[in-house]
Amino acid sequence: TTTLDASAPTATISPSNGSNGIARDRTITITFDEAVRLLSDAALTNSDLVNLITLKNTDNSGTDIPFNATIIGSVITITPSSNFSSGQQVYVAIGATVEDGADNPITATSSTFTVIDDVAPTVVITGPTEPVTDAFPLTFKFSEDVTGFDVNDITIAGGTLSGFSGSGDTYTVIVTPVLGETVTVSVAANAAIDAAGNGNEASGTY
Repeated sequence: TTTLDASAPTATISPSNGSNGIARDRTITITFDEAVRLLSDAALTNSDLVNLITLKNTDNSGTDIPFNATIIGSVITITPSSNFSSGQQVYVAIGATVEDGADNPITATSSTFTVIDDVAPTVVITGPTEPVTDAFPLTFKFSEDVTGFDVNDITIAGGTLSGFSGSGDTYTVIVTPVLGETVTVSVAANAAIDAAGNGNEASGTY
């Protein structure tokens, strides 16, 4: 008695769908639970993989991410041509384009994961560039949204601070200068944090 193999192979993608904090230099694997081949019954080779695998930014409508891929046994290893960006969202998929020895194609499989955000926010201070004779505003522009930043995180000489406000990536404060003196303002490192918990880099001195 011969039993028909009617079960489709399964494909497991790692990192799994919804994963966060993935290393920027991480490779991606697609593991099948049995040997697979092309739908034409031809053996699956490395040169076939670039046409079978989708690797994009954000989702299946995003821009392509260049990669190389190899298959050893039942495992495909995908190596991006360069490291992922901090906080990047990556979409990887393989369609029903390979099958087992009994002509059962796999079910299309995909995964979307997020790369670790390991870049510290920066902050730029802007204000008047000419001598002043009265109170003036300063703006603190971070490279991304941050929390925990307040007037106590601002170091000033030659004046006093008031009227602090702002949220997200932009904050303002009013400086009342001591006339005849040079005003200097700066923000120390780790005064604020981004959504991933990275403390900011120290600002330059205004």
